[in-house]
Amino acid sequence: MRFFRLLKIVLLTSTVFMLGGCRKTMLVNNAIIYLVNLEQATKNIGRIEGESWQSVTIGEYSKEVTAISNNPSTYRFSHWSDGNTEPTRKDLALNSNNSEPIYYYAYFEAIN
Repeated sequence: MRFFRLLKIVLLTSTVFMLGGCRKTMLVNNAIIYLVNLEQATKNIGRIEGESWQSVTIGEYSKEVTAISNNPSTYRFSHWSDGNTEPTRKDLALNSNNSEPIYYYAYFEAIN
């Protein structure tokens, strides 16, 4: 199951915006999915701590997840696919007419 999740290739279909100082995410199909980007996942560079596949009620927040480097002396968290630079996050689910889940990919960078 883990192998399948890491290799799933999808298009990003979420919209993230700021409202009242809080990060808001358009939820589709009540699913928010957090993954390490495909290239780095196959090299075992990082992982997601917490529930990476979540069903979230509209108007509620997802459970907190954190992107963690598997080799902190060589790689560190860089950003999520939506531009968020905090390794720990949770997202508010808002109603949407879209039919696809939201995917967030974690990216890591080499430490020089």
